[in-house]
Amino acid sequence: MSRLSSSALSAILVAVAALAAPGPSAAQPSGPRVLHDPAKLRINLVSETEETDRAVTARYRVTAAGRAVAARGAISERDRLTLTWAVGGKPIATVPCVWAGDGASAPFTCTGAELLDVHGPVTATFTYGEDADDSTFTMSTHQLTVGRFWNWFERNGKRGYYAKYQVVPLELLTSAVLTHGAYSDPRGVELHGWWSADGGVTPNVSALRCTVDGKRVTDLETSYGSGHAIEGYDWRDPQQNARVPQVRSFGGELQQLKWGPRDPDHVDYPGVAPWVYLGDHPGRWSCDLRADGKAVRTFQFTVGADGRVAPHAEQAAGLALPSGTVMIDALVPDSAPDPYVDPAASRAGGFWGQPWRDAATGPRLAPKRSRPGFEAAPPKGAGKPAKPAKPAKPAKRKPR
Repeated sequence: MSRLSSSALSAILVAVAALAAPGPSAAQPSGPRVLHDPAKLRINLVSETEETDRAVTARYRVTAAGRAVAARGAISERDRLTLTWAVGGKPIATVPCVWAGDGASAPFTCTGAELLDVHGPVTATFTYGEDADDSTFTMSTHQLTVGRFWNWFERNGKRGYYAKYQVVPLELLTSAVLTHGAYSDPRGVELHGWWSADGGVTPNVSALRCTVDGKRVTDLETSYGSGHAIEGYDWRDPQQNARVPQVRSFGGELQQLKWGPRDPDHVDYPGVAPWVYLGDHPGRWSCDLRADGKAVRTFQFTVGADGRVAPHAEQAAGLALPSGTVMIDALVPDSAPDPYVDPAASRAGGFWGQPWRDAATGPRLAPKRSRPGFEAAPPKGAGKPAKPAKPAKPAKRKPR
């Protein structure tokens, strides 16, 4: 066996060192290390009433629940998550959150101790604290509106009114996400969105009818029920039923739709709805979610040659979503039965009050019709809400 010359050995050592050194052009990860899953987040105000011999008053606690997803590393149960409730830039409540697990993702719940009665614009900020080095970062910020919903009471033969409070998240009606990978199938596709309702009455959807570059593909069967609800409770007349305006989530797995190229081993069986592979249909998709023969939502997105849905322009502009999740356009057609629609809210932002980053998004998503009334005007004679009663001071004892 011949020996390597000293010059050849030096060249090999230089090459090995070059391979071991990190590349100067390697992209560094950016954005928050931990994100919230927009399909799972909900922010809800829980009312607590207090009655006296003169009036009834109500205040609210801030609660939230959702799922956090690690973009890098993992979530530890020792890490901290807090929700700050602020008005005019001034924090008025700090809400602690607790984890229900750890790892790549973890559910969380948040429950406030403070009783509040502020309404109108508020800013909600989720702050993540790292246990490893005690550093903190903003996970997400939300510009929300707290509305008042009026209820009646009677004292001494006279009717009075008191306000209860709830978030008014009508921007969610034109927010939607699609995920590559479902609970039951890593090649599955999930779609999630929101609609408005009264008292839990929601559309009975049956199919997602899609076209790709104007050409129709096989209808996708759906059976979406409604998920969690954010609801007000407006009962201002004892002779009429209470009005219960809601924003409800919907969505889940599209059983027939698969992302990526077609599986060469898959066989469609007679009498079973055929599978549709995104990789067979690259181009611009437009899908109507149908109920009773009418479109209740229209979703639009672009599929690339790799069979994946392309990230939305909002994501390129800075909207942070978990890996495999993409924002898609959600439009409210005139045939949609939503009782409440606010074009101004859709123009401003989505996903629980996150302002749009791309200038074209809001005008494109804003519905043509306005259907107000989710938060109705105060009843005549409501006046200012009565202040909660203060605890009685203990009686002074006379000295003996």
